[in-house]
Amino acid sequence: MRKGPDVVASPPALSLPGEGPLDAALAAQVARLSHLQRLATTGLLAGGLGHNLASMAQSLSARCRLGLARAAGDPEAAAAALTDVGALADRIVEQVHMLLRYLARDFGSVQPTHVEGVVHWALRFLESGTRDRPPVAIRRHLDGHHVALAERTRLMQALLNVLSNAVRAARAGGGHVEVGVGRRGAEVEIEIRDDGPGIPAPLRARLFEPFVRGAAETEAGAEGSGLGLYISRWLMSELGGRIEFETEEGTGTTFRLLLAHAPSEPEEVTADPGTGAGNPHASR
Repeated sequence: MRKGPDVVASPPALSLPGEGPLDAALAAQVARLSHLQRLATTGLLAGGLGHNLASMAQSLSARCRLGLARAAGDPEAAAAALTDVGALADRIVEQVHMLLRYLARDFGSVQPTHVEGVVHWALRFLESGTRDRPPVAIRRHLDGHHVALAERTRLMQALLNVLSNAVRAARAGGGHVEVGVGRRGAEVEIEIRDDGPGIPAPLRARLFEPFVRGAAETEAGAEGSGLGLYISRWLMSELGGRIEFETEEGTGTTFRLLLAHAPSEPEEVTADPGTGAGNPHASR
């Protein structure tokens, strides 16, 4: 029997009564608080993306050295390493563009999006940056065709953060991650399940707060920044979606990213959601 997940819900919108002097003052204070909150979120987002950039730069350097070392004796391995270098370089550019778009409030609009296509690209980027680390078996259930209201860049970043956490947890557990897409009523659900150590009970209520890191990360030697899930929740909220999770210590954790189902098909897209490279999975 499935346990009831911990649901992350967005706070209700604040509505102001009339237009009197007190209401105007309150509205001004709310606007100021909203501005300060955005500044704080910008700082946290910059910190999280900065950590991602540093991690990817380390992987990029390692793959460059590997490609150079194998260039003469193993051309196929050298070519594979250079392919990873290209993917990591694209990912670094995408991360910088994401921060710049957020600062300028210049994200694309929410529109019908082929979810399996975005998941495919997120997995590709994840795998290109983790080949020099202990392997994790990722089982995909991505044969469907689900369309949700989303924006590709933000959805892919939210996915990458959750997937990275799942892979770290799996390395500390059984070494397996499952990723699937399906329907739940009027929503499209992306499910990411790992067989790691699970999330300790004292951390569950604070899991989406900044700088909170799970047991798998602390045991693995401070691999994560503690900002990934916070950023993912914020991004999903921006898309009108949400994140749920359920966990059991010693068994693993399942995250579910939910978005509104889109009744219409997405426009034909031939570009990677972050970099503009060809994306055969973006739409059908």
